[in-house]
Amino acid sequence: MTPIFTRRALSGAAAFLAVLAGVSIGTGATAANAASKDVFSVETGFSRTVPLRTGGHGDGYRPLSLTFRSWIANGDLLRGVKVEVDGSALRGFGELALPAGCSYTTDHLHELCVLSDAQSRGGFSVGVRAAAGAKGGESGDVIFKVTAKNATESHDPHVPQDTVKVTAGDGPDLALNDLGRSIKAAPGAHTALPLRVTNLGSQDGKGVVLFVHDQYEVATVLGNHSNCVYEQSDRGQSGAYCTFKDTVIKPGQTMELKDPLTLAIPAGGHGDQIQYGAGLVGDDWVGEPEGKRGTGDELSLVPVTASRARALDATHDIDSYNNLYYTDLVTGNVTDISAEGGTLSSVTGKDTVATFVARNTGTSAFSTVDDDFHGTVWISVLFPSTVRVTATPKGCTSNQGGPEGLSAYPLPQNVMIYHCFSRVPLKPGQRAEFAFHITPLQPVSGQYAGMVAVTREDPTADYENNIARLYIKAGKAGEQTPASSGGPSADGGPSADGSHSGDSLAESGGGKGMTWTATGGATVLALGVGAVIITRRRKTTRSA
Repeated sequence: MTPIFTRRALSGAAAFLAVLAGVSIGTGATAANAASKDVFSVETGFSRTVPLRTGGHGDGYRPLSLTFRSWIANGDLLRGVKVEVDGSALRGFGELALPAGCSYTTDHLHELCVLSDAQSRGGFSVGVRAAAGAKGGESGDVIFKVTAKNATESHDPHVPQDTVKVTAGDGPDLALNDLGRSIKAAPGAHTALPLRVTNLGSQDGKGVVLFVHDQYEVATVLGNHSNCVYEQSDRGQSGAYCTFKDTVIKPGQTMELKDPLTLAIPAGGHGDQIQYGAGLVGDDWVGEPEGKRGTGDELSLVPVTASRARALDATHDIDSYNNLYYTDLVTGNVTDISAEGGTLSSVTGKDTVATFVARNTGTSAFSTVDDDFHGTVWISVLFPSTVRVTATPKGCTSNQGGPEGLSAYPLPQNVMIYHCFSRVPLKPGQRAEFAFHITPLQPVSGQYAGMVAVTREDPTADYENNIARLYIKAGKAGEQTPASSGGPSADGGPSADGSHSGDSLAESGGGKGMTWTATGGATVLALGVGAVIITRRRKTTRSA
């Protein structure tokens, strides 16, 4: 399995390099062809099950959420978005809420929503709930049609419509409280997790399961309860899976752990992330991990509130959407890498050094090397077809497939992609320089090479600074061009401002023009495309 840090960064890498290759770096596409590549896609999320409305329960709306991903040539954001909602298949058992900016059209199951540009960046959500008198098992698809002024939706050929299936369910529905996007967890101290479980369904739930998993194996999950299985890692217990087989939770009732699960963060521990969830013993999606069962007293759930009970099919949760969350642990220590770009000046036909920089902008050193990541720092570089690469640094190989996920996007055959790895540790402030030798084939202005930097970053890192541009300016032979600025100079030496940061590093041998240094001064040109990196790991909407 690809490590989480790599998956996050590479999802942004794929989107960014696809734009570079298809439109932005001048691969011979006409203006009309470039315009036709301004596209976006829609992710519809999970199917939803809504509980029957009985005894005052089930009145809340559940969100049907859309996420937009756009690839626009000039880096523009999605604008002028309209969403048509067709809920006619819910007739007789379901109801739609009316979000801001929306109006009903033919009836209350059809809506037209006009989104502001700010809303377009965040996606779209409309609530759904069971109608009074609905019967369990009734289902239908809500159909969405999304348009934008400056881009066209690109559909998977096997999925021609954006739909979400909605089912009315009669049964228990456990919802876990979301601890939020992040919580503070001091290194060298313990952090208790105030987890609560509520039954939002129409029936009792019997046999509760609650679990916590440390995503980066930084924290240790404390405890030795006999009804919990504890995952094991090199650092100790990295997770806990606890079963309360005789516990019954009634509709509307909330329960909490008598003794909360607690995390221990080691001194110097960097940012981390926990996955936590709750379900019922009969839920297929809840799997018990391999590990060690505790030998102490049982952990128990105790009521926070009391409510009405009615028993039927009590071991399966009807809607698992609100059972699982991710929360970052902010320790104050950060493992972060940044890509640094700038401007490179040359002339047609001249051999020129193009230097790409990855800097440790965190507070932790990059020293871990394992089989999954192949090194401490990884970069991917894409060159336009208007230059020829004549020499590559040590640790770099040509890879026209690009990073993971890039194969989904069309790449012109003459675009050059290189992957570079390093096993040299980087202390905070130090940077790795990857110096390519290139020759401009024709006068160039405004085009650029793209770079994505990846390392074993933690979830509190700034993922938007992983992407940068090195702009290329090349005049005709004999013409003077402006001096390089912002990034490393054309001869591969230090930046123009000559500033220094941290200790210098050197690695001998290998490819031509490969140097390691801690000299600073390169300008970070974050593109904002990196914002797509972290969105898939978390449900941003809360269930009612």
